[in-house]
Amino acid sequence: MFNFYLVKGDNIMKKIKISFLVIILNLIFFTPVFSQGGLIDPPNHDPYERQHNFKHQILNYSPLREADVMWQKRVWRNIDLRQKINHPFYYPIEPANGRASFMHVLWQAVLQGQVKAYEYTYADSEFDVIISPDQLRILLETKDSTEITDDDLVGTGVYEQSPPIPFNTSTVYRFTVKEDWFIDKQRSVMDVRIIGIAPFYLDDKGRQIAMFWVYFPELRKVITESPVYNRYNDTKRLTYDDLFAKRFFDSYIIKESSVYDRYISEYTVGLDGLLEAEKIKEEIFIKEHDLWEF
Repeated sequence: MFNFYLVKGDNIMKKIKISFLVIILNLIFFTPVFSQGGLIDPPNHDPYERQHNFKHQILNYSPLREADVMWQKRVWRNIDLRQKINHPFYYPIEPANGRASFMHVLWQAVLQGQVKAYEYTYADSEFDVIISPDQLRILLETKDSTEITDDDLVGTGVYEQSPPIPFNTSTVYRFTVKEDWFIDKQRSVMDVRIIGIAPFYLDDKGRQIAMFWVYFPELRKVITESPVYNRYNDTKRLTYDDLFAKRFFDSYIIKESSVYDRYISEYTVGLDGLLEAEKIKEEIFIKEHDLWEF
């Protein structure tokens, strides 16, 4: 009787050992394939293993004292994302391959409270009136109400409220940039600092509607970590902060600081307006050119 139970115990131990071996093999061969949530890790799309972690640091501006600024001019310019050179700001429309459009990055940063949104005013913005993310959702998210068709409720004015439709960032085709050009006599250079950016979205009637202002030095903390397509080299990845710092965009001036404090479109239109914008641009260039003696 004793020998019978011993054999039975051996069989149980063998089964336990076999089960344990199966578990070990599953861990060895299948654990690397599956990641958290049961999703399969995607294969490497590059011909090499990327070792560099894409996390850029903010490059601080050169030190600047008020006493070193010998000339300054504030201008406002428009960046039209429909121009080919500005397409890296607009695409991809939906986030893909680790990249997202500039407006998508900006919109998410505002909704998450990483960047404050300020009220847009016609003439200028002093960044003093903050718009909360909840207010922006109310203003920009689309709500659709459908009347209930139940016979018992017809004519009672009862409506079924559907979930709000998130704001479509692909409707933003234009940004207004406020920036200061100045001469730093300490370094003997003409330099520029972007102060703020205001997006404009296209409504159902084809009108460009201003949304809000964001303070650009605050936005840099976000866009420094946002990769963007580099048309010259795929392995050298750029950020939106690089595009602004290197002036990799095309734009046209719509206003300059003046005694009248008015937009160019208020006193000239059409071809004359473009010529006036080029005139302002030329004046800034001549100021820089006059710094040097030949």
